[in-house]
Amino acid sequence: MKNSVLLALCCLMASSSGRLKAQAVSIPSAPAPADVAAATLLESLPAGQFLHAAWVEGDHRFTPEVRAAFLAFSKAQAAAELAAAGETLPPDFLAWVDSDPLVEATVYGIKSRPANVLRILRSLDLDLGSEVVRKQYTQLALAMAVSNADAKDLAALGVSLTGRTVMKLVIPPNPLKPVDTKDPTRELDVNDHIINFLNSKPLEYEVKIKPAKKGDPVTVEKRNRPMVGADVIKSKELQQQFNTYMEERDQSARVDCLPPNPSLYAKMGPTVQASEMFRKTYLAKGLLPERDPVPTLAETCAFLIRNDQHVFAKETQRTWPIFPLKAPWPALVLLATQRDPLRECQEIWENYRDTGRATKGGPAYVGSIAQKPDLLRARSVAPLDFGYGSVQMMCKDGGVCGVVSGVSVRTQLALGRPAATTREPGHCGTTGVRFDAATNTYQFGSGLSPVLWPFSNPAATLTSPRRAATTGFAVNFGMPAFLDSMMAARLWSLLSPDDRQANGLELVKSGLDLNPYNILLTEAAADFDPRTQLRLIQWLAERQAAINKPGCPVFLLHVHEMFAKTALSKPVPQDKEACREIQAYLLEKKIGTPLALARYQTAVDGLPATLAKAEDVLNSHIASVRGAATCKATADLLHAASQQIPGKAEQRAWAKARLGDYAGHELYLSGKKIVTDACVPVLAKIAGEKVRPQAAMIPAFLESLTARLQADIEGTHDPRACQKLLAEVRVVLPQLTDAAQRRQWCEGLARLIGDRAPYQDLKRTVVKFDWKVTDCSRESTIRRGVATQAIDGNATSVWHTMNTKEDQGGLPQDFSVDMGEVKTLTGFTYLPRVTMSSGMVDHCAFFTSLDGSTWTLAAEGKFDDLLKSIKAGPEEQKVTFAPTPARYFKFVAKHVLKDDYCAVAEIGVIEEEDAPSR
Repeated sequence: MKNSVLLALCCLMASSSGRLKAQAVSIPSAPAPADVAAATLLESLPAGQFLHAAWVEGDHRFTPEVRAAFLAFSKAQAAAELAAAGETLPPDFLAWVDSDPLVEATVYGIKSRPANVLRILRSLDLDLGSEVVRKQYTQLALAMAVSNADAKDLAALGVSLTGRTVMKLVIPPNPLKPVDTKDPTRELDVNDHIINFLNSKPLEYEVKIKPAKKGDPVTVEKRNRPMVGADVIKSKELQQQFNTYMEERDQSARVDCLPPNPSLYAKMGPTVQASEMFRKTYLAKGLLPERDPVPTLAETCAFLIRNDQHVFAKETQRTWPIFPLKAPWPALVLLATQRDPLRECQEIWENYRDTGRATKGGPAYVGSIAQKPDLLRARSVAPLDFGYGSVQMMCKDGGVCGVVSGVSVRTQLALGRPAATTREPGHCGTTGVRFDAATNTYQFGSGLSPVLWPFSNPAATLTSPRRAATTGFAVNFGMPAFLDSMMAARLWSLLSPDDRQANGLELVKSGLDLNPYNILLTEAAADFDPRTQLRLIQWLAERQAAINKPGCPVFLLHVHEMFAKTALSKPVPQDKEACREIQAYLLEKKIGTPLALARYQTAVDGLPATLAKAEDVLNSHIASVRGAATCKATADLLHAASQQIPGKAEQRAWAKARLGDYAGHELYLSGKKIVTDACVPVLAKIAGEKVRPQAAMIPAFLESLTARLQADIEGTHDPRACQKLLAEVRVVLPQLTDAAQRRQWCEGLARLIGDRAPYQDLKRTVVKFDWKVTDCSRESTIRRGVATQAIDGNATSVWHTMNTKEDQGGLPQDFSVDMGEVKTLTGFTYLPRVTMSSGMVDHCAFFTSLDGSTWTLAAEGKFDDLLKSIKAGPEEQKVTFAPTPARYFKFVAKHVLKDDYCAVAEIGVIEEEDAPSR
């Protein structure tokens, strides 16, 4: 390309219509370094000045004349950069680019450095041949060029403009060359001895063989395999054998470590060292390679093209190709980022070709150890034909969702299907491009919010892998319109801030009118004020709703996210009606953050209304069933409301008053834990106070539970409320670490309940919480019939002594209990099992003791009408005796109604101070 370039520029020439006309002129190339700021490019090149003039003449819209001027400018920019680098491109290549409107628009209209797009495309043209690049797989070549144009080192990708013959695809051979570790002609080193030890003793393992016929038993087959480093790391016995072997041969290598365990990570140093020793040994002796080098862009293309042209026999019943490699280039950009070495991809391809499976075996799900890569390696260090980082190594070592999804993505890419990993906090998944032949549309699909993932990287460009999914709707709408809208987006990026603010709206709107799915143009709207943005969003929704094309839905998710950020960051409009409109939209679409909503509510209704709403929400929240999500939402709302108050002192005073509203309600039950409401630390921070320790808030929390019980006793006696309170008390009791406080609270509840029937399960629970079973003659080991279930306050759990019908245990049977303190007893209670008469005790004895060693018979109980009395439901039996001081008691089952074992639901005591309640 010469220093003077013939460009088709849209010059400012007067015409009868007052519009611009195209004219071929010769413009000297001005230097345009790659690092020239975008905002100055329009000024640095004459073609840029023409482009800006054309845009102004076109009423700041993206018109056909502006399109022509933009292409001329981009060509001038590319020519200047290539000329400055002393590089030339052949005329026939440039003519081909210009001859196809879609190729021309892609090369010059997408990236900020079109020279790099040309360089990559020409390099592929040389390596793959003009027939492949210009006719057969043009879209794949364009995807490669566009996706890699921002690379800092094109040479590292194999990009070169030097003339050469068409390349031939060569899959590198396996680089491993195993060393003879018993070579008598040389002195053996430590690594030789390590390998020789591993080969000295095969390990036996079992394999379960599935039966040929359903119902037949599974057979177990014993097999042998060579020992590997991971076996030694996991076994103390093998470590001792290894150390002895090395010592006998005067070698210093030793292994003395624990098996890989992430919960003992502080003690895993020797484990990691042993793993590294074995890994280096395998590398040194040709049993494990370093990872192969990455392929060039041309090699990746050639690999994909070769496979795409493969023809399977009909009897193989393969779906091939999995994805059309001649799809529009935006659908292929994920393939263009494929960097896995060819040998790894070749094995994946051969597996699929020969067996229909991409891998020989998927990665095992190994749990938390996957979070410690060094332990993951130690867990399975062994020889392999592929290095660390390969799909094959990932399949061998296993992992969690990240590894599983990574293997899935990389195998799909190797087989020519565009795919990517999707992420959310704590989890990963897989998404991929799907082609619907019936509608000729392209879609991304995933189980993890597929339309949301592409926006995780706001700085990315529309054609980057992370954003490729967003192009689906735009491509379905039409490639010419997509490319024109991309040129409008690039023109926007070239404008100065003043131009954007003054006249950018018309450019953005005209670009979106060409293709209403261009994400870059909707992102450009973030520069506008909130009301202008809202108008644009409403127009865009109407524009998309009017489209009647497959694969082109109303898609405003990202626009709404952008608008929510604008409502939070941009100044609130002075116009109250505009604020009301924005507030209504945020509420209708449920997209406003609490802070944004508070800003606009204050602007519309005033600060008192905002604070009153926050206070109402707080009071309702305190009275409701709380959870982590509702606490977080309320805390966010309170914080947002406080930020509307002018002055820090006023904010502190308001927050302090809200903390007063919380008095006695700071704690709540979350699952099986007592936790502090998230609102409390938020309000405390605003108020400038410290959050009280949880122990200091426990008494008020217990009082609130007692008050609920009191209210129910005095009110409806609601069974559901009682069961809910019982469940909460069972959760709370184990967390009360202050024994005196716990005992005092339990005694208070027991006195409050008295003998009121609906609350006896609750009473039994609190009275018996500190009781301990000290001895038991027999418990069922099969049916979970432990003796503690007779003092757990739960009428549905039982102590029983039968294992099987043949092993019922016989009678008598007994268990002893320590009540934790001396009590004056006047009787005992017995609740029979509620489900059947088998094992139901109808004759028992009750002993008491002060020391747990010397026992005194207090009373016996005989229940002649037990079956008759429980037909209407289980009824607690009571046996009284003279007041007796005791800390321990023993219950003895002497006779049962049926069978030869005992089953007891609950045993309790009657204390001297217990009195009947009305």
